Amino acid sequence: MTNKSKEFTTDLRVYNSSRVFVGFTANDLAPGLKTSFSFTEPDRSCNAELQYQNEYVGISTNIGVSYKPIINFSGVLGNNNLSLGSDISYNSASGNLGVLSRTSGLRKRMTETNVLDSLSSH
Repeated sequence: MTNKSKEFTTDLRVYNSSRVFVGFTANDLAPGLKTSFSFTEPDRSCNAELQYQNEYVGISTNIGVSYKPIINFSGVLGNNNLSLGSDISYNSASGNLGVLSRTSGLRKRMTETNVLDSLSSH
């Protein structure tokens, strides 16, 4: 069962395996800012996430709410043609810091015209 409004979304799911999921999302607390919290029973796992997105930047941080949580941070900077991003995770139980991925992208449209007589870039 999902209930949506302009500012908030609540989600309640009951599975055949007696598992229950409860989620709450607050949209646009400030321009581009979104936060969510979820809880699953009986495994007692919780998750909290904070996201910010505008025209050029997208940042997300996620933490598993437990005795020794794993904290994840990911971010992308760019526009329609060029982007750079990274994903970093910290395991508080082992003390390990890991860079999961680093990405970059360049998108350029190439147009073939005049049966290979010319190639133009837009």
